[in-house]
Amino acid sequence: MAEVKAAEDRRLLTTPIERLTQADRLELRRRAEEGDLAVLPQIRRLMDLYEQTSGDLILTGIGEESITSLIRQMSGADLDRQELYRRKVKALRANLTRPKSTAPEDLLIDRVIATWLQVQYFETIYFQSVGDLTIKQDAHQQYRVDRANHRHLAAIRALDQVRRLNLPTVQVNVGEKQLNVLQTGGGPGQQENLSAGSAPCLPG
Repeated sequence: MAEVKAAEDRRLLTTPIERLTQADRLELRRRAEEGDLAVLPQIRRLMDLYEQTSGDLILTGIGEESITSLIRQMSGADLDRQELYRRKVKALRANLTRPKSTAPEDLLIDRVIATWLQVQYFETIYFQSVGDLTIKQDAHQQYRVDRANHRHLAAIRALDQVRRLNLPTVQVNVGEKQLNVLQTGGGPGQQENLSAGSAPCLPG
């Protein structure tokens, strides 16, 4: 038994991070949360992978994990239902993501998806038990649904507002003391060079 555990431990710590399953990655994070220094090199490789594939560590590492946890909570051991929700999440993300989206947009897209799942979850709980609730319990369940829907609509509005702002992508070149601002979004692209000794013109 000890040999099997040691072999599994070696596999987890030496397998290239790209080849580890989602369950393996969650196990690495669980051990890291408990202070296991042995997994630290793999954790660093995992963070590097998140940044390379999504450009945003929080989005892929934490946002996606929260959505996965919520799907499991909603589905229990029903793998069929889990897969249905995963496919719906994938479709929602594809519909909401636009080419060259910014990091704030990506974070808010995950927020929209998470709050949508919460609405489905609380509505399902409510409708499954509506005939067995007291007046007080019914009011509480409806309040949870309403609050979840409010958070969902707020996330949608926030995403729309961020896109309307057309936030620029900023690139800083410290060595040459130069700041490049590349405008992204719906308007025409433009690049402004702010070198040392110069200042941007601000509206009066």
